Amino acid sequence: MRFPLRRLLIRRVELTPPPRPCCLRTTTFSTTAAAASPDRRLLAVLRGCVSPSHLSLGLQVHGRAVTAGLHATDTALQTRLVGMYVLARRFRDAVAVFSSLPRGAAACALPWNWLIRGLTMAGDYRSALLFYLKMWAHPSAPLPDSHTFPYVVKSCAALGAIALGRLVHRTARTLGLDGDMFVGSALIKMYANGGLLWDARQVFDGMAERDCVLWNVMMDGYVKAGSVSSAVELFGDMRASGCEPNFATLACFLSVSATESDLFFGVQLHTLAVKYGLESEVAVANTLVSMYAKCKCLDDGWKLFGLMPRDDLVTWNGMISGCVQNGFVDQALLLFCDMQKSGIRPDSVTLVSLLPALTDLNGFNQGKELHGYIVRNCVHMDVFLVSALVDIYFKCRAVRMAQSVYDSSKAIDVVIGSTMISGYVLNGMSQEAVKMFRYLLEQGIRPNAVAIASVLPACASMAAMKLGQELHSYALKNAYEGRCYVESALMDMYAKCGRLDLSHYIFSKISAKDEVTWNSMISSFAQNGEPEEALNLFREMCMEGVKYSNVTISSVLSACASLPAIYYGKEIHGVVIKGPIRADLSWGFDCDVVQHCKLIFC
Repeated sequence: MRFPLRRLLIRRVELTPPPRPCCLRTTTFSTTAAAASPDRRLLAVLRGCVSPSHLSLGLQVHGRAVTAGLHATDTALQTRLVGMYVLARRFRDAVAVFSSLPRGAAACALPWNWLIRGLTMAGDYRSALLFYLKMWAHPSAPLPDSHTFPYVVKSCAALGAIALGRLVHRTARTLGLDGDMFVGSALIKMYANGGLLWDARQVFDGMAERDCVLWNVMMDGYVKAGSVSSAVELFGDMRASGCEPNFATLACFLSVSATESDLFFGVQLHTLAVKYGLESEVAVANTLVSMYAKCKCLDDGWKLFGLMPRDDLVTWNGMISGCVQNGFVDQALLLFCDMQKSGIRPDSVTLVSLLPALTDLNGFNQGKELHGYIVRNCVHMDVFLVSALVDIYFKCRAVRMAQSVYDSSKAIDVVIGSTMISGYVLNGMSQEAVKMFRYLLEQGIRPNAVAIASVLPACASMAAMKLGQELHSYALKNAYEGRCYVESALMDMYAKCGRLDLSHYIFSKISAKDEVTWNSMISSFAQNGEPEEALNLFREMCMEGVKYSNVTISSVLSACASLPAIYYGKEIHGVVIKGPIRADLSWGFDCDVVQHCKLIFC
C-alpha cells in the first residue's frame, strides 16, 4: 500500500535525512515517541517506498531505525529494508542489510526472496543462484517457496544452466510447487528458450489452471523455436478452453506473420484484434503496421498509422522501417523529420532503420547528416548504431570515415568486428580484414558464423589456404558449417585457393542448394579450366528445377570459351532463347574470343 507524504506528515512522523544510514544526525523524534512503537510507523513508511523515487525517504527511515537501535532487533523492519533497497535498485545496499540481519530473520523466507529477486533483476544471476544454494546450506533457513523458484529458474535460464534448472524443477515438484502459475511460467520459458519444447509442454500440460499469461508463454516458445503450426494449434486450444487472447497473444502471432510475410494469416489476426477490441492497443497496432509493411502492403500500413496516436516512438519506428523495407527511402526521411516536429525524439532504433538504405552518393551525404544529428543530440551509440554507421561508410567507399567511427566507439564486440571485416573485404583490404579477425580473438571475443563468413573472402583473395582451413575447422567445432552463407564462403575460398575437390565436396554436402550456391560452384569450375564440370552442374541445376539467372548463364558461357565446348555454348544459347530470362549483350564478352562469340551467337 502506498502512503502519500501528506498522510505521513499528518501522522507526525518527523524524519531528518542523514548523509548516509551509517552516519546519522540527531532528529526531533523523541525517545518517548520511539518507545511508543515507532517500528510500526517506520514499517508503514517503508511499505510505501516501492520505487527508486522513494529512495530518499527510505534512507531516512533506515537512519531512524539505526538511531533507535531497531536495526538489530526488529526482524520485520530489517526485512522490509532489504525489500526497499531492491525496489530502489540499490542491490549492494540490499546485500549489506541482508548480511546484518538478526539470526532469527534467517528463518523467514521473505528476506531470502527479496535478495534473490534483486540479484536477478540486476542481472547478477550467479550471485542469485549462490544465495539460493546458501539458503539450503544455512541451518536455520526456511524451505524455498513459490516466490523463490521463479527467480531461481530465471537465473538458470539466463546462464544457460539447464541441468541446474532441472534440479530446481525437481525440487519444486518435491515441495508441491511446480503447479504454481509463476513457477510453471518460469519453467516453461527456461525449457522453451533452451530448445526443450517437449519438456516445456510437459510442464504446461501438468498445470491444473492456466491463465492467459501461461498460454502466451507456451505459444511464444513454439514461435521462437520455429514451430508455428504447433503454436497455431495451441492457439485453437486456448480459444476452445474459453480463455480469451490478449494483446500479447496477437502481437506474438503477428510477429510470425511479419517474419514469414504471410499476409493471409496476418489479416485473420487483424480480424481477431478487431473482434476482441484489441486493435487500439499500441503493441498490437505497431505489430500490425510492421506486418503490413513486410508483406508489401504499405498502403494498409499507412491507413493504420493514420489512425494511431502519434506520441509513441515504436509507432514511428515501425512506419519508418516499413518505408525503408519497401524502398521508399524519401518517405522514410520525411517521416524522420515529421517525427521530430511532433516532439518525438528519435533513438538508435530509428537511425539503425534509416542508415542501411543510404548507400549511394546522395545517401552518403544524407548519412553524414544523420551522423551529425547523432553527435549533436548525444544519441546513445549502441553496437548496432555503430555497426550501421560503419557499414554505410564502407559501402560508400569512405574507409577513413568508417575507421573514424570505429575508433571513436568505446566498445568492440562481434557485431562491430564482423562489420569491419566485411567492409575491409568490400574495399579490397584483405590484410586489414584478417588483422581485425585476429584482434577479435586477442580480445577474447568469440567469432560467430557471420564473422567467419566475413573473413573467408579475405582468405580467398590472399590465397591464405592455411588460415582458411583453420576457420573451416572452427566452423565445424561450433556447428557453423551447416549455415548456407558459411558454406558458400568456404566453397569460394577453396576454389580460389585451387582446391576444387574440397570446394565440390562442401557443395555436395549442402542439402538445400539455392541459386547462389549453384552459381558459385559453376563459376568456380569455369574459372579454373573445368568447362565440362561447369556444364554438367548447369544441367543438374536445370533438372532439379532451380531457376537460373543472368549470372548463371554468364558463368556457363565463360566455360564455353574453349573451342571444344562451342557445341555446348550453342546448346546454352538455345536454352536462353526458350527460357524465361532476357538475353544480355554482355554474354558475348564472356566468350573471350570474337570468333567464339560469332560461333555461338551467329
